[in-house]
Amino acid sequence: MKYNFKGKWVVENVKPYYNPLIEPTKTIGRHLIWSNFEIEDFTQKTVPNFIMKCNTEGAEELKKEYGISYEGNIYYGKNHDPAQALRNCVNPKIGLHVLNCLEKLNSEKAGKTCATKHVIPPKSKDSGILPNFT
Repeated sequence: MKYNFKGKWVVENVKPYYNPLIEPTKTIGRHLIWSNFEIEDFTQKTVPNFIMKCNTEGAEELKKEYGISYEGNIYYGKNHDPAQALRNCVNPKIGLHVLNCLEKLNSEKAGKTCATKHVIPPKSKDSGILPNFT
């Protein structure tokens, strides 16, 4: 992507147990991020005992933390852990921060000033599961 794609891009992966082959552009919490635009530093607290959230109670705690609301549990494949899909999510505040860094870059290129407050709202009609940024 670095050499063949002409637009802006970003790739995220959770920190693996091994050293990544390609050094990330930025590390935020447990997320490695590669991009072709600057991502400012950002600190996001992690839910205590995050990795141990592996039951319905843990899933509900993560839903509340992420501002996500849906009924029941999400399972994929043969997985029976109701919190697995939530543990695999990028924290919505981190995702919003990355998108706002891109928005800031676009605003600066257009000669506009950019507010430091996170400004990109979720699109409710385009999403099935929505974060609630309050």
